[in-house]
Amino acid sequence: FRLIEDVPIPDRLKPGDSAADVFCEIMRLNPKIRNFSIKFYNPEDESSDDTTTEDIDNEEDGESKSSQAQIWLPRQCANKDILKDISDVNFRESSGKNILAVCSEVALENGENMYIPMMDFVVEDTEDSRLLVGDMFRSSSGALLFSGHSFHFWGTKLMPWIKWYDTVEKYYNSESGR
Repeated sequence: FRLIEDVPIPDRLKPGDSAADVFCEIMRLNPKIRNFSIKFYNPEDESSDDTTTEDIDNEEDGESKSSQAQIWLPRQCANKDILKDISDVNFRESSGKNILAVCSEVALENGENMYIPMMDFVVEDTEDSRLLVGDMFRSSSGALLFSGHSFHFWGTKLMPWIKWYDTVEKYYNSESGR
């Protein structure tokens, strides 16, 4: 994952920064986050790419389509070195099949759960696709990353569940989400 310049970049980040850099900046910008969560997944498992709003509803109800558990970590683990160590150990233990994914859901100091706006776009990396995805988020506060296979928008402003759900549902029901 590498940060690209197609949307305004938060002040402390620069093009080419890693997903861990972006995540650590999101944590810095949101000091009330107490815990965050991660999952490990196999990018070769095509079922993980078919997320629908129904899947999001089921995950909210505690039912996950993924066979991997969501792991909650304290804020202090939002450190590039720690995240790299966690990812490296899991990668080795899974014979190089699983990779680390930061989840959208975070827990705040007051016990409330909020969501980091995160959205994936599986499109070929062309100038037109960068312009299209960049235009979608130009007025948003966040970062656009490219993994080599798809684009990933990570917002810096937390959202309550219903607002995040409405945002995802609106995207999936729009022409650009099909």
